[in-house]
Order: sequence, then structure tokens, then C-alpha cells
Amino acid sequence: MTAIWRVLQAETDAWLRRDFAALAQHWVHSPQARKMVSYINGGSFVLEGWDAIGANFRSLMEQAPVRYESAEPLKWDRVNFVVSGDMAWVSYDLVGRKPVTASSLPACATN
Repeated sequence: MTAIWRVLQAETDAWLRRDFAALAQHWVHSPQARKMVSYINGGSFVLEGWDAIGANFRSLMEQAPVRYESAEPLKWDRVNFVVSGDMAWVSYDLVGRKPVTASSLPACATN
């Protein structure tokens, strides 16, 4: 499972660095891709298909361009691995450890 953790962490690191090309390498570019998001205030949504997911990531990166060098403020919670042969399904909650603002995290650059 070490290899699976490396993939998950690399995807998260790409997001935090606002590196769309690196982030996109971690997603299946098909209509079957799905991203589910829930917020602490109760809001949630589901995006289906890489076109919608990719557009959402690009929009978020434009709205919040600050890049972060560390995933320290994030906590992996309720991680579930199902591995069979060379395939794996992983579900998890990626939760902020405390309320985060752009000024509360060390930035490595801004766009």
C-alpha cells in the first residue's frame, strides 16, 4: 500500500502547488470519473466526467492561486483501501486540521 499512498500524496501535493498538469496525471480522463465534495457547512456536490472535474480544478486554481509547500494542515481520515491484483479503490476524507486562510499557510509562490 506504500505505492498507493505515494500516488495519493502526489495528487494532493500537485493540487496544493496548483500544478494542473501534474494533478491531471492522477485522474482518469473519462466520463466515468467522479469527484464528490462535502463542506463543513453542509454543502456538497458531485462532478461526473473528467471534463467537468478538470474545469472545476482549473476554476478553483484561478480563484485561489496561492501555492502551498506542505500538506501539514490536512489530515487523512476514514481511509479505506480495497486492493485486487493491480487495481485499487481508495476512499477517504481529506480534512483541514483547523480553519485555514490563505494567510495562515506558508506560501511558496503565487500566480
